Amino acid sequence: MALGSLIISWRAGLVNFCNGVAAKLRSALVLVAVLILSGCASTVSTRVNTFRTPGDMPASGSVTVQASDPQINRSLEFAWYRGQVETALANLGYTITSDPQAAEFVAFLDYGVEPVEAGRRGPLFTTGWGFGRSRYFGTNVVFVDDDRRQEFLRHVQLVIERNEPNGERVYEVSGASQGRCGVMSVVFDEMLAAMLKEFPSANASVKTISVKGDARC
Repeated sequence: MALGSLIISWRAGLVNFCNGVAAKLRSALVLVAVLILSGCASTVSTRVNTFRTPGDMPASGSVTVQASDPQINRSLEFAWYRGQVETALANLGYTITSDPQAAEFVAFLDYGVEPVEAGRRGPLFTTGWGFGRSRYFGTNVVFVDDDRRQEFLRHVQLVIERNEPNGERVYEVSGASQGRCGVMSVVFDEMLAAMLKEFPSANASVKTISVKGDARC
C-alpha cells in the first residue's frame, strides 16, 4: 500500500510539473509572438517646422502637386510620393487636379535621405554636386563607416504657392527624422502625417510629432 501510494503521488507530481512547464512554455510563446508583432510596427518621430503668410490660410481650392526639381516630375518614384501627398491634401479639403494651368495652388514636394553617424545629426561624409533625388539633400557619392551603427537623416519639405505669375508662397512645412531606416518610402507616410497634423499650423512653429505606423525596412 505504501509503495502504491508513493507511485500515485510521484505520478501526480510529475503531471503537475509537466503542466507547469507547458504553461510557462505557452506564456513564453505568447511573449515571443507579442514581441514579433510589436516589431512590425514602429513610431517615427518627426521634427516639424512651419512658416505661413499672415492672415487666414486657404484650406480649400484646387491644387496640383509638383516636384521641386522639375527633372523628376515624370519619374515613377516621384509619382508614388505625389499620390501620397495628393491623398493627404484631399483629406484636408483641397481638390486635386493634374492640370497645372487649372490649379489655384501648386504644392512643391522635396525629399531626401542622408547617412549619419549614430548620436550625430550631420552627414558622416558626402561629396559630389548634390544632384540626387533632392535638390536640397541629395548627393551622388556617400561614404559610411560600416564599423559604426548606421542611421539616416530623412527630410521632407512641402511648399504651397498660389498659381499666379508672382507665385506668392502661402505655406512652408518641413520635417526631419532620424532612424535606422534609410528608405524614404517606408517612413514617408508617417512623416507627412506629422507635417500636416493640425494644418494649418502657426507661423514659425517648431514641434516634434510621433506617428505610429508600419515602418519596417
